[in-house]
Amino acid sequence: MRLAVDLSLTSVLRSGAQGWRPAQLFRNGAQGVWYAPGQAGTLFLDAAGTQPVTMPGQPVALMRDISGKRRHAIQATLAARPTFAREPAGGRRNMLPANSANIAQGANWSSLRVERAAAVESATGEPAAIITATVTDVNGAAAYPVNIPLAAGQYTMSAVVKGAGWIVLRPTVSSDFADAALSWFNLGTGAAGTSQIGGGASVFTATSSAITAQGDGYLVRITFTLGTAATISLRFYAVDGNNALSVTTGAAFRMEAPQLETGAVRTAYQRRVSAFDVTEAGQRSLHCLAFDGVDDFMAMASAFAPAGAYTMTATRDASGFPGGLTFESATPGASLVQSVSTGLTANTSANSISFAPSGWPSGLAGARRLDLVRVAGATSAQAWRNGVLAENGITLAGNLIPMSAISRLGRAGTSGRFYGGVMIDRAITEVESQFLRRDLAYRGGIAL
Repeated sequence: MRLAVDLSLTSVLRSGAQGWRPAQLFRNGAQGVWYAPGQAGTLFLDAAGTQPVTMPGQPVALMRDISGKRRHAIQATLAARPTFAREPAGGRRNMLPANSANIAQGANWSSLRVERAAAVESATGEPAAIITATVTDVNGAAAYPVNIPLAAGQYTMSAVVKGAGWIVLRPTVSSDFADAALSWFNLGTGAAGTSQIGGGASVFTATSSAITAQGDGYLVRITFTLGTAATISLRFYAVDGNNALSVTTGAAFRMEAPQLETGAVRTAYQRRVSAFDVTEAGQRSLHCLAFDGVDDFMAMASAFAPAGAYTMTATRDASGFPGGLTFESATPGASLVQSVSTGLTANTSANSISFAPSGWPSGLAGARRLDLVRVAGATSAQAWRNGVLAENGITLAGNLIPMSAISRLGRAGTSGRFYGGVMIDRAITEVESQFLRRDLAYRGGIAL
């Protein structure tokens, strides 16, 4: 299948002035590059560009430069190719490893004394699974996704369920079965039962629960707080009643739309087919390249080496170590470094511009962001982040004009997601900057 609806050019043009495209920056002989992984016909499975990418999760060997300058980004080595991904414009929230279509058969889900079978009925449009106890046991019968490492903080675990019996939601420290939080729910009456921290708990510090009608079943959730980081197993138990995990053979419930997210609120469900394919009803999907933080990067077919003024901009997420996804030279040397912190550096070896976070949007860790740097002269530079001009904390070193050849996107060892970017060998005008920022913000789901 092709993702023609989400990847259409007409949808992208809604982001800026009607009819304006970044390609207009390259008229009159200007050099540079324009990458847009969410645009149809730009991504390919092979370096020759004969096999189009058709769905999320596929490795990308070629990303076409759509500036017309033919600086296509290429990765010939399979293991080092970034992955095509899609996600809701509002961001990824569901931390579970797979959607409920995979509960019954997926390797991401395990079970204790239960049979897992697919069910065609669904209240939310999400494929459901029937969880049935196969033995009578004092320890209950549970289905659960693979263990998930979590930082200290507050989380909400939830699902839509239907049945006549009881269900328990139980986040548990994977290495210590007694260290857990538990909430019971009566699916026959739609009432919440006991909610507690297990007697051996050392990581969990607080818990609460709620049950509300949804479709032909109930939305159940447990909110818990971790005092320290831990690897957690998230268990959904079939049980016979309140206060105990005991279960009788045949006890069952239908489950769909499982979700784990930060905070104390169950938000709109996100269908997570994989880490690279997350969708949410009513939300526009964004498309990007995901870099694994091990060896992923892409080399340009020809280097970009401006002889004078230049502009560099990119939209990406603010994760990754040691630095953000960048345009940079292979040595490395020249680069646009969107760092893990809120700072930004345009570096040409001995010549550099650093923009401190003072006055810029804060709290960007893990969020998408748009950075644009415009260098007009040897001592003249400006930068915008998410539409905000950096006016404080700018440090200039050397002559900013000399720029060694930039020849790749990303660097091996840096993780993150890339939604689009542009480099051009001139300082674009203020009006062009506004149009360009608006275009890239739309591609990255950023509100300006």
